[in-house]
Amino acid sequence: MPDLRVTATLLLLTALGACRSPASRQDAGPRVVPGELVESGAAPSEDHSVELALEQLIRQSRVENGVRVVDLELRNRSQRELAFAFRVEWLDRRGERVSDPSERWKHLVLPAEAAAPLRLTAPSPRAESWRLRAAATAQ
Repeated sequence: MPDLRVTATLLLLTALGACRSPASRQDAGPRVVPGELVESGAAPSEDHSVELALEQLIRQSRVENGVRVVDLELRNRSQRELAFAFRVEWLDRRGERVSDPSERWKHLVLPAEAAAPLRLTAPSPRAESWRLRAAATAQ
């Protein structure tokens, strides 16, 4: 007679395998909309409600060559695809913005509950923290 623990384990593994996500959802991933950058200071829209659907998960924060470098994951917490533009505002110790001549809005499309890895590099040693700004865009 087979061991009941082995049989129960096999049934559990079979059931868990049937619960996995559909392939189309697994294959869906973040995508940068090609060729679209908006000049610094020109927001794609005034609606920043997309920020409420985004979550930043910090993976690592360190100083390299005298400037702050942050690796994070930007996650879409909503049940719908998000098309948005984002930019990073760097702040000094007093919370004032640090000038960044390369600051631009970058467009990104994140499927529902998907995440995209980002690396943020401060524009100068004065920049100690950041604020990620996001605004909805048309797809």
